[in-house]
Amino acid sequence: DSDKLPLLKKALVTLLEPVRAIDNISIITYSDEARIVVPTTTGAEKKRVASVVDTLKAGGLTAGSKGLNEAYLLANQSYIPQGNNQIILATDGAFRVSQKDRRMIEASAKDTKRPIVLSVVAFGNKENALDMLAGLSKLGGGSAMEVRKASQAENVLLDEIKKRSLK
Repeated sequence: DSDKLPLLKKALVTLLEPVRAIDNISIITYSDEARIVVPTTTGAEKKRVASVVDTLKAGGLTAGSKGLNEAYLLANQSYIPQGNNQIILATDGAFRVSQKDRRMIEASAKDTKRPIVLSVVAFGNKENALDMLAGLSKLGGGSAMEVRKASQAENVLLDEIKKRSLK
């Protein structure tokens, strides 16, 4: 649907507002291939990140598994001890995730020395996709959130980050 990407963009820009200069953010897109569009950068660059978000376009297939693998590689490279090391997967549909990927997601969440949490934000209402995505977030030790209308989009990501962040 044409309204899903604008909802995601709005949520990402809202998420950037409280980002501090010491915080890090990365963005990976996945359509036909996974692509790092914002390599790990500090909150001091949030205006640049917002301008990249503004240029995002939907298209292609859903290479979600490739996107997840890329996200975990990047999260491990940029890991911050005692920080909020979290991957937020935003999607509007289901995609295949292998058993190998599922084991990696679960192991990363349960790693006592370098845990990485996976949370999922689902845009839309495809029940089979929502069930699969909720299962992934459970494996990843994170939350599953649904965004079905514009009024939810602005705060859903921000609320998740606040919930997981150290005080």
